[in-house]
Amino acid sequence: MDCSEKVTRRGKLSAGSVFPDPGSVFPDLSIEGPSAAHVKASRDRCESLYDLDPHSRLLYNRYSQSELVPRMEKVEEPLARAQPLITNIRTVVKNADYCMLIADDECAAIAEYHDTDLARYLKKQGIAAGTLWDEQCVGTNGIGTSTADTAPVTVNGEQHYHSKFFQFICSAAPLIDQFGHRYGALNVTGPATKSATEVVKLSQFVRRAVANLHSYVFRDYFKDHRLVVIADERFNSTDSMSKVFAIDDAANIIGVTNDLLASLEVDSREGLIGKPLSKFIGLDVDKLMSSDERLHELEHGKLDGRYALSVPPTKPRTTNTSTSRVSAVSKCQATEKSTSSIESNREEEPLDLDALAGSDSRMIKHVELCRRMFRNTQPFNAIPLLLQGETGTGKDTFAKAVHLGSNRRDKPLVELNCATIPESLIDSELFGYAPGTFTGGLKDGKTGYIEAAHEGTLFLDEIGDMPLDSQTRLLRVLSERRVQPLGASQSVDVDFALICASNKNLIDLVEEGLFREDLYYRVCGAKVTLSALRERSDFRVIAKRHLRRLDSENKVTISDALWKRLEDFDWPGNIRQLQNVLQYIVFSCDEGVATENDLPEDLLHEKSVRAIKHSHIAINSAEKNHIPTQAQAAVDAVACVYSEPMMSKRDQLLRALHDSRWCVAKAARSVGVSRATVHRQMKKFGIVRPDHQSHNLQRSE
Repeated sequence: MDCSEKVTRRGKLSAGSVFPDPGSVFPDLSIEGPSAAHVKASRDRCESLYDLDPHSRLLYNRYSQSELVPRMEKVEEPLARAQPLITNIRTVVKNADYCMLIADDECAAIAEYHDTDLARYLKKQGIAAGTLWDEQCVGTNGIGTSTADTAPVTVNGEQHYHSKFFQFICSAAPLIDQFGHRYGALNVTGPATKSATEVVKLSQFVRRAVANLHSYVFRDYFKDHRLVVIADERFNSTDSMSKVFAIDDAANIIGVTNDLLASLEVDSREGLIGKPLSKFIGLDVDKLMSSDERLHELEHGKLDGRYALSVPPTKPRTTNTSTSRVSAVSKCQATEKSTSSIESNREEEPLDLDALAGSDSRMIKHVELCRRMFRNTQPFNAIPLLLQGETGTGKDTFAKAVHLGSNRRDKPLVELNCATIPESLIDSELFGYAPGTFTGGLKDGKTGYIEAAHEGTLFLDEIGDMPLDSQTRLLRVLSERRVQPLGASQSVDVDFALICASNKNLIDLVEEGLFREDLYYRVCGAKVTLSALRERSDFRVIAKRHLRRLDSENKVTISDALWKRLEDFDWPGNIRQLQNVLQYIVFSCDEGVATENDLPEDLLHEKSVRAIKHSHIAINSAEKNHIPTQAQAAVDAVACVYSEPMMSKRDQLLRALHDSRWCVAKAARSVGVSRATVHRQMKKFGIVRPDHQSHNLQRSE
């Protein structure tokens, strides 16, 4: 698309504008800020080179869905590898009330994430998939300037060249693949701010997010090779995996991350690829590899004073059963790869249903139900299963275990995370498309997820995030057991077992009009709610199982005091958080008895779940108690991706409920969320109405 066809040049006006005039005066930060040099250079280009008029009426260049599909397919491999981490970043952006875009290397927004009311307002203003953010078209902006300079850039308020963008702050940084090639940009957008601190924190978050994405893609691509991680400090949990070598069987370098390249002060990868690893770390490689997952201090060259950690290769894992899967595979590919994918997962997660149930009576009951449901089902007669539970409770792992224990275990397990696929592309991914449907699409068309799951199991994760239009098409498939790819004239029979999962209450979504009621009863043949980690009666059994996997040589023992601390913790991140904490303890202790001093720093400052519950009772039973009036700034949540749970949000919600005399509808309006969200947060934070609490106490007595 030639942007010159639609861009308003200096002195020329075009009718229509996507953006309304700003309703308030936004901060004139001039060219100050963390991206000052890039912003100044960009504005100079806009004025002297592109001859743009900053006060013209702006008409966007937009790509249609059919034009977006081939653009998405060009970058689907790195995005597929990065999807689990993109989901985490999306959650942080959502909590901070920002919106997020992913653009390709030509500044076209190919994916959008609008999860709050404010973010959806920004979408209406043009911050959406399909828009073109080339600097030559719309002037200085996050995506366009970051792409032009191949550098992280934050543009706030009147730093934008065009006046229509003065109401926004945009922070963007290039996305880099495993080979060091740029394939797009990540952008986070919100209202312009007068706070220089917010600007800096947002910039830091986006920089760290893209660095982590690059490392994640790199490690996933080279997972079948030995990795050597370089850590700046002995126990650094935040960026300890950003500096990584990948080596072949001869201990020669075959890959290196950008952060490590910068630490070595080497201009290009060509100076490292093929060279012996020992030349750069000054350490006997055989000694390093003989003690996998143990830290070794380095005393050589640019890496002097740092630490090396050898990570052995894993078995090959396909994208067929991974949450990072973006493109559907053909039925024969899915059948061929699904079993090996599940087997490779055995080393990381116990996929046996009994192992997942442990000794928890509630989980044992769930497992018995699922085993009866899926073991003897006949073709076209499988009962759909809906998995509910908090984030991190292992819904995807449970779904894989159900498949492995079913009579379809030798057939494909095909997984789609509805929250990670852009809304504009979900239909083509789920239902597939016929040859010639999209200009620039695959010549032979594409097999959709549903058809790929024929005779096997289809797992729809985060189904609550599926767009309503796609819900209608899915309902028809489930009703007729036939799927018609986009652009095709005929439909095909499909037979699959259906497992859906969501951390949202689908009934609440039905009441809000965000989820079809008829579809709910189609996907909820049986519902299983997985217990949160803090609710499990077999916490130590679970923790010891994961500890054995992380410390196969049993060099680390947990002290009684540390066990008590772990059992009392609230675990908002559930199993996923437990795995990270145990891994940190193993690295911190190295060997011997682990104590509370071996906990990550954020857990050292956390209150135990019992202390939190006591504080809930104290606040709810005495209205005269002081309740903090301000939530932590949204940008603080953005800056603390891996930090503590949102206690300030709990305080904010408590204040809203108190001020509204516990009227949920009024409290929801005051904090700008739905009633369903208030109910979910009350449950999450353990907030109980005073009168309900008294009733519960009387009933227990």
